[in-house]
Amino acid sequence: MSDYHFGQFDQICYESPLSICNVFRNAGEPRCLLEGFLVNGTPIRNLGRTEMILFFVTYILTLVSQIVTSGGFLGKGTVLAWFSAANAGLISALSWILVMNAIVGFQFVEDGSLISLGGILLGGILIFVGVGYIALDTAFNISGHFASPPTLKNVALYITYIIFPLVAVVAYVVLETILVIAHLGDKKPLGMFIEKDRGEGEK
Repeated sequence: MSDYHFGQFDQICYESPLSICNVFRNAGEPRCLLEGFLVNGTPIRNLGRTEMILFFVTYILTLVSQIVTSGGFLGKGTVLAWFSAANAGLISALSWILVMNAIVGFQFVEDGSLISLGGILLGGILIFVGVGYIALDTAFNISGHFASPPTLKNVALYITYIIFPLVAVVAYVVLETILVIAHLGDKKPLGMFIEKDRGEGEK
């Protein structure tokens, strides 16, 4: 018989560290609150929380710019080119922040510190500006170096807009796998995904 009942969070908060569970601090013993977890008897707090917030903020901005540029709201004029350049810059910056979030877990620099957040933010801004400039130069032929010929070939944009995000995703998966297995010494998080995939495959 299922332990899930309408309106009850007991089983949900027992199994999942959802943020909503934090509001039940005065309702008896807390269960799976977002305060950290134990690895080999050592308390481990939630790493990179602020850095991940920065990632999600950038992700939201990227989604908004994607909707605006692909939804036909701006026609085909100059404004569309500017927003499209911003979208390209945001995608590359988002990829950078994703990789940096993976590196934060190794604690080379304390997460949430000025060095950590400043480095990620500064790198993201530089990438946003750089890729945005390349896109604008392609659209308006500012310098003549990135102007798009009739073949629509642009190596710089291809690398920053397509290759770099793909590499970033692969790097994130590899780094997080190394972090879980080598540093945390716990394979359960990876096993959960494997078992889930097997279960879906059997269905």
